[in-house]
Amino acid sequence: MKAATAACALTALTACGGGNESAAVSVAKDENGAYVDTLTITLGRFAEPSAAALFPEGQTFEDNAYTRYIESKLNVDLVDSFEASGDAYTNQLATCIASGELPDILTVNSYDTFVQMVDNGLTYDLTDLYEEYASDYIKSLYDSYDGRCLGMATFDGRLMGIPGTNPDNSVPVLCWMRKD
Repeated sequence: MKAATAACALTALTACGGGNESAAVSVAKDENGAYVDTLTITLGRFAEPSAAALFPEGQTFEDNAYTRYIESKLNVDLVDSFEASGDAYTNQLATCIASGELPDILTVNSYDTFVQMVDNGLTYDLTDLYEEYASDYIKSLYDSYDGRCLGMATFDGRLMGIPGTNPDNSVPVLCWMRKD
């Protein structure tokens, strides 16, 4: 259930988490939507080592302004199960799949790997959560692909992951401006 909750709370993440917990679990929240008891969500983070240098001194992927904000506003503690990139990430993911012990949220860069996870019961059925919690805007983005995106993540009529898209690829991620 943690993976499903996180998938809804952290919509910026493209994720597919391990789903060995009961869907019947209910989680108490306060009037602002924060969890009463701290919710710890584990991540398998695809992280380029060079990206760590971009953080202000003393901050890391796991401890930075964003993660502290999420913790202070939602009482959600984001903990990295592992951080890796390239082949090291692929190998770490393969080890997790083989053991059946996956982080709650992770990025899967290979469709074959995703199918393997679904076939082995390592994903959480997100169908009802997507229908209930995805905003109309998010749904319209996925709808604009005429079923191609969500279709790739749907097995036996059930949504087993949230595929990544780039609907605004005309919008720059970085914009450099000259001072003159």
